Amino acid sequence: MDTEVKKHIKAFAALCSLAMVFSIFSASALASDPELIVIDQAYITDHGNKMPTERGDYILTEDISVSDTAQISDDRAVLSIDLNGHTITYSGSGSVYIVGNVDTTGILAGNVDLTISNGSITTASGYTGGGSTDYWISNALCSKPDPGRGGCFLLQNSSSLTLNDVDISNFHVTDEGGAIQVGNGSYLYMNGGSITGCSAKNGGGIAVHTSSKGRSSTINGITYNIVGTARLVGVTISDNTATEGGGGIRALRGDLYMKDCTITDNTCNGSIGGGGIQIENNTNNQQIIQIEGSIQVYGNHSHEAGEEDLFFSHNMKSINLVGDLNASSKIYFKRGTLNTSDKYFIVNDYSYDLSSFICSDSSYDAVYSNGAIVLQRVTAPKITGCNVAVSGSILLNAQLNLGSYDDDNTSVTYAYSYTKNGQTKNIEKTLARTELTSSGSNYILTIPVESACMTAPIEIAIHYGTSGKTVSETFTIENYAKAIMDGNYTLAQKEAAEALIIYGGYAQVQLGINTEMLPTVEGVDFSSSFADAIPAEAYEADEAFYGASLSLLSETNLKLYFKKSAFEGDSAPTMTVSYGSGSETISGTPNGGYYMYTIKGPAGTGFPATQYDREFTYSVGDVSGNYSIYTYLKVAKNGGSDALKNLAEAYYNFAKKCKAVA
Repeated sequence: MDTEVKKHIKAFAALCSLAMVFSIFSASALASDPELIVIDQAYITDHGNKMPTERGDYILTEDISVSDTAQISDDRAVLSIDLNGHTITYSGSGSVYIVGNVDTTGILAGNVDLTISNGSITTASGYTGGGSTDYWISNALCSKPDPGRGGCFLLQNSSSLTLNDVDISNFHVTDEGGAIQVGNGSYLYMNGGSITGCSAKNGGGIAVHTSSKGRSSTINGITYNIVGTARLVGVTISDNTATEGGGGIRALRGDLYMKDCTITDNTCNGSIGGGGIQIENNTNNQQIIQIEGSIQVYGNHSHEAGEEDLFFSHNMKSINLVGDLNASSKIYFKRGTLNTSDKYFIVNDYSYDLSSFICSDSSYDAVYSNGAIVLQRVTAPKITGCNVAVSGSILLNAQLNLGSYDDDNTSVTYAYSYTKNGQTKNIEKTLARTELTSSGSNYILTIPVESACMTAPIEIAIHYGTSGKTVSETFTIENYAKAIMDGNYTLAQKEAAEALIIYGGYAQVQLGINTEMLPTVEGVDFSSSFADAIPAEAYEADEAFYGASLSLLSETNLKLYFKKSAFEGDSAPTMTVSYGSGSETISGTPNGGYYMYTIKGPAGTGFPATQYDREFTYSVGDVSGNYSIYTYLKVAKNGGSDALKNLAEAYYNFAKKCKAVA
C-alpha cells in the first residue's frame, strides 16, 4: 500500500480512536465478551512478564506489573488495549513497548497500530530503566543505532500509537524521549492524559525525531516516510527534565501539532535550550509546527536565560501558532533580529507576524524584544467619555485613552448609517493616531453627526496591538442628551439638550430619515405642529435675489442664490461677505439659471448655534443685503410646508437655548 494512503488511513483512525475505544470497550460487559482478551497478572506472568504483542483487543481487569519490553514485530498488526481505569507498573530496563521492528539487518515490521486507553502507566520504586535502541531508516538502510530512547514507548517504521486519556509518569532514558520517542515515519496521537516526572538527555517527556536525510528515504526502489509526527490534543506535560534540550518536548526536524495543551514546570539543564519545548530544524526539511487552541506554555525552566518556555532554533521555515498563550509565556527565537516594523520579526530570513501570538489574558500583549517574544502587561485602550459640541457642525467628541498603545500602530474607526427614501447611506472613517487631537494624556475623536441622525447608533472602535485587538462602544446623540436631561446639570443645560434632540427629531421628519427611530421626548409629538417660537416674515431683497437654503446634513451653512440674468457677462461675480469683525470673498457656482454662493460663517466651518441670529452683509455685483440663519428660519416659517415650519421652530428654539447656556 502506498505510504501516503497508509498515512491518511492512520490519521482517520486516530480521529476515530477515542470514539471507538468507548463504544467497543464498555466496562462491565467487556470482560465477558469472547472477542476480548483479558489481561491480568497471571496473563503477564504466562507471557514473559511483558505486555501482549499479538493482534487483538485486550482489556485489563486489575493493576498489573511488567518487567520486560514488548516488541510488536508483526507487520501491520493492530492491537487495542483498554486499561479500564487500571495501572501498568514497569520495572524493566528497556521500554514498555517497541512498536514496529527495525534493526541493522533491515526493516522487519512496520505500519503497526497500537491503541491504549483509559488508565495509567508508571514505574516501580526500584526502576532503573534507560530505554531501548532506536535504528534510523536512511539511504544506507538501517544505520546509526542509538540506545537509550523511548522510556515507555519507542515508535518505529511508519507505526502509530494512539493514547486516549492515558497518564504516563516517572520514565527515564539516557538519550531521547523520556516517555515516548517518535521517529522513522511514525505517528503519536495523544488525546487527553499527561506525561509527568520523566527525564532524558533530550526531550524529557516526548522526542519527535526525523533523520537528517530529509522527509523521506528511498531504499531498493521503495520510498519510506521518515518524518516523526506527534499530534497532541488536551495533553498536560509537566515536571519533566532534559539534561540538554527540550525539558517537556523536543522536536528535532519532526512535525509537531498541539491543541489545547498545557506545558508547564518542565526543566532544561543544558545549552540546547527549551525548558518547555525545543524545536530544531537544521536541515531545512519543511518541518511543520502547528500550535492552536488554548495553548498554555509557561512556568518552565532553562539553563539559558530567555529559553524557558518555547524555543525555536536554527532554520525554522513553517510556524503556525494561533492559540491563546498564558500571560507568563516567553517564546525565544535563536539569532532573531528585529525588523524595522515591530509588527513582525525575522529569524534566518523568514518573517513571522506577531498577530499570530495571542494571549488569553487581554491585559497582556505579544512584544518582540531582544530576540524573544514575551507577553508584557499592558493597559488596554478605552473610551473614557463623550460630549457634544455645536460649533458649526453637531460634533460628538469622544475622549480616548490609548493606554500602552499610544503608538502609530493604533487607529480609530467610527461608523453609523441612515436610511433616506429607502436608500441606506453608510458613513465610516478610520483615523490614524496622528489624526486625533491630543488632550493631555488623552486624545479626542471628533465625529460630525448629521442633524437627522441623532438617534443613529455611532460605533467607535479602537484598533490596537500586534494581534489586531479591538475595543468598541456605541453611542447616540440622543442618549447623550438624555443623560444631561436626567443628570446633575443646570436648567439651561438640560433645556439645551432637550432642544437638541427635538431639533434632530424634526429634521428626521422633514428629510424622511430614520423616522422609525424618532426620539422619545416628553410632551413632543413629531407629527404635530411645534409651538410658536419664531415670528414668520418675508425677506425683502433686490429682485436679483432668488432665495436661500440651509444645510441640515453637514455643517450649518447657508447657500444664497441669485439670478444669472441680473448680472452682465458669462461668469459669476465674486461675493464679499462681512461679519463685522472680518470679511471674506466667495466665488459663485453656476446652478441652473442661478449663481450659488455658500457661506460658512466667520471661521469657515459653519455657523455656531450661538450665532444663528448674527447678521452678515453680502455684496455681489450691484446687489447687497443682510442675512442670517434666523432670517432663513423666519422665511421658512412664513411660507414652508408644515414639516419645514416645525423644523424652523425647533431649529430656532435650539439656537436660543444654546445661546442661553453660552
